[in-house]
Amino acid sequence: MKPVVVLVDGLNLFHALREQDPQTLDLDLNTLARTLSGVSETTPIKIFYFTSVAKHLGSKVRDQQGKYLEKLKNVRATIIYGEFRSIALTCPICQQKYWVHGEKRTDVALASQLIKMAFLDESDNFLLFTADSDFLPAIEMVKREKPYIEMKVVSTVSYLRPLHSILKREQIRTIRLSPELVAKHQFTLDK
Repeated sequence: MKPVVVLVDGLNLFHALREQDPQTLDLDLNTLARTLSGVSETTPIKIFYFTSVAKHLGSKVRDQQGKYLEKLKNVRATIIYGEFRSIALTCPICQQKYWVHGEKRTDVALASQLIKMAFLDESDNFLLFTADSDFLPAIEMVKREKPYIEMKVVSTVSYLRPLHSILKREQIRTIRLSPELVAKHQFTLDK
């Protein structure tokens, strides 16, 4: 039996959940994936969570992120780390210094994992948690070459809105990660 594969743009999801409600940062991706894909309890779920440490957000948020990643590891999610870079720039007009923060390598790693697993026929059911249009070429390639593969993009409404029309045009189903849905799929105290 092929698994449902969950590919998560980790910082994208983390920021979307923090914006939605900072108290609901314990999203159980395993139970949520089972609900969203409508599969039985015996169907395996494979979670690949692509992220980097959010160094720019302060120790409280880093601690929250670290605790969440540990919970994901406890449910056998595979955590794939990219790099997080902070670059000091100077405004050419006022000469004021400021910092630009960015994540590197996670988008390409996620897109590569999607293509690899689709083309090796490791799954025919993917849930992609993101609202980043950088994944569109990979999604389009999989859809074109493997039209039987079911693929859904999941995100909070505010993050999904800019991407929704493009995905709709490509006939890729989008799922709104509502506060109610998030609240129903939280890790329990023993996880």
